[in-house]
Amino acid sequence: MQNQLRAALVLGPDNGSLSPSLEFRSTPQVGGGDVPVAWQSGLPVLSFDPQDRPHLDLAGTWKKERVTVDTNLSLTSRGFDGLRQIEQEGADRHTTAFDDQMWFDKELSNVEHEMPAVIGSLGGPEPYEGGVWYRRQFTVDANWRAQQVILHFLVSNCVLDVWVNGVWAGYHEGGYPPFALDVTELVHYDGENVVVVRVDNPPWDTRLDTVLAVKSDWWNYTGIIQDIYLEATPKLYVVRADICTPDTSRAVQVSAVLLNAPTGRTTFCGAWH
Repeated sequence: MQNQLRAALVLGPDNGSLSPSLEFRSTPQVGGGDVPVAWQSGLPVLSFDPQDRPHLDLAGTWKKERVTVDTNLSLTSRGFDGLRQIEQEGADRHTTAFDDQMWFDKELSNVEHEMPAVIGSLGGPEPYEGGVWYRRQFTVDANWRAQQVILHFLVSNCVLDVWVNGVWAGYHEGGYPPFALDVTELVHYDGENVVVVRVDNPPWDTRLDTVLAVKSDWWNYTGIIQDIYLEATPKLYVVRADICTPDTSRAVQVSAVLLNAPTGRTTFCGAWH
């Protein structure tokens, strides 16, 4: 086992070039100075707590098709060539005009696996690792036109690419951390929309550059596992607010991040006591 773990840390020929979607950006702070703010997929990292904002739940019946995908492509940088190869491999599955009527229905959010693997048995879930494409149509309220529209995924495993109305919105790697994409410019406010998700869950023990590289002690679930929804926000809004009590002096420290969406400027609003 120790040798396996050592091997998993060695850079090998199958190491992908996909960059992390998370980064820290230096941001001006109220009162002077800069602080690091975490960004992910082009947005400051959200709190993902429920908010009193317009909301469209995308749970329900989706179309889905299991496919064999090239994990080397899944873990390749999303430059022009990398994205083009993924879309070519998908044979137009990401486009709005693609006919998905022969695909299976799938109730999401849910794991891709059959539970149990054999219906009516007492066995465990189906051991599926690999690729799946999901598609769904939706409409949004016309009043959202003046808002920012953010697409949220709470849990999905493992490498995802997302298209809205045939236009690539972004990617995410990692099973249980949530992520969000700004789809304001991609959504149609006067008709049907199509969201398409390509999922690749590389089987354990097949690569050295994934987490986990070797088999572990939990089930490697595939798919869009927890909630997926759209949320409308004002153009200037509080992305997150963190509250803590750093000691026993009755002080309450509040740190907030605000985003001015039209400019992309983020302001870290210091601390209040």
